Amino acid sequence: MKTYGKLVALIVAVLVVGMGAYAEAATDKTVSVSMTASIAGVTSMSVSPSTMAFASTGADAFATTPTGGKIVITYASNYNPWKIDIYTNNTQVPKMSVDPVNGKYSKGGLATASGKSVVACKWVAKNPASAAPAIGTIGGYNFVKDLNDEDDPITTAYDESWAVPFAQGYANIAFGSGTTGYCVDPTKLTPPETKYRGEAITNQVAVYVAGLFATGGVTPAVPASAGDYISTLAFDLYHE
Repeated sequence: MKTYGKLVALIVAVLVVGMGAYAEAATDKTVSVSMTASIAGVTSMSVSPSTMAFASTGADAFATTPTGGKIVITYASNYNPWKIDIYTNNTQVPKMSVDPVNGKYSKGGLATASGKSVVACKWVAKNPASAAPAIGTIGGYNFVKDLNDEDDPITTAYDESWAVPFAQGYANIAFGSGTTGYCVDPTKLTPPETKYRGEAITNQVAVYVAGLFATGGVTPAVPASAGDYISTLAFDLYHE
């Protein structure tokens, strides 16, 4: 036992000396090797239906307008992050700075050919398997923005132009990475969802759109003016 004890002590002493020598080692030279890789971006997107008709001018609810209830977007993207936004480009609606009588600060939605009358549209995004949002005309939705929207100087609390709301994500209906995705649902205001983050989605998102024909989106209600309204609803799949 005595001899064994000495042997153990000797081994420990050697280990301590070895560790000290390693800690004090000086690097003589470092050689680096660069590494590169490239993965091509792959994106696709389609929409159904390609045309929607607002048949009832008295209904502002998502579940009844338009007929068929929803627009289904099928997408694919391996970017991180990717986003999908919604907007119109009603260039025929006069700018307020050019035509203060017929011009509009907010131009999103449906517009007549002359651009003198505009019907605002609201939207909610859902997982395609989810039920249609059973909400009316007050809250729980985002407005369809237009690329030509201008800031209303009277509403100083926020900027209604296109650039600022776009940068803040107001026009986004979905977002995610190459492997995950979520719809943007303005009805989701409480946990477990983060604000406006809706259900998880994989390769499809459903968008419900309603025109504010009966109320005009204001209180007291101001019904839309008579006329033929038409517009193109655009969706961009983009990445940052």
